[in-house]
Amino acid sequence: MSKTFTLEEIQKHNNTASTWLIIRDKVYDVTKFLEEHPGGSEIILDTAGKDATRQFDDTGHSNGAIKQLDDFYIGDFANAKSNNSTNTTTNNNNNSTTITATTSRGAKIEKSDGANKGTNVLFTLSVALIPILLIFLILFKDSILTQ
Repeated sequence: MSKTFTLEEIQKHNNTASTWLIIRDKVYDVTKFLEEHPGGSEIILDTAGKDATRQFDDTGHSNGAIKQLDDFYIGDFANAKSNNSTNTTTNNNNNSTTITATTSRGAKIEKSDGANKGTNVLFTLSVALIPILLIFLILFKDSILTQ
């Protein structure tokens, strides 16, 4: 059975000596990760001792970063509502992995490992090139039509 922490307990761990975060009603001790964090320790310290779910989700972490949370898990947040649990599923289709999580507030988060990037790149190029092509046609329509 996992340990349960109150907000008062978690708030005491808000510095470089002891850094705890609440993410999706779970408590993580990320003290040892501060220096390794790609975005720098200050980003983590800004939410230390607090609920960092929104900041974590808004940052767009990779699947690896989401899975890495397990390494730092120390317990559950005592104030979490029992009917607002987080559900995480992993789907492996066509050599790609998508993790879908529902946060305690009901927001749905999906992260993909990007195995289908070819489709996304083609779409992005199409969106960028079509306006350029239209501008070219407008500017040079007279010379194109006279040939």
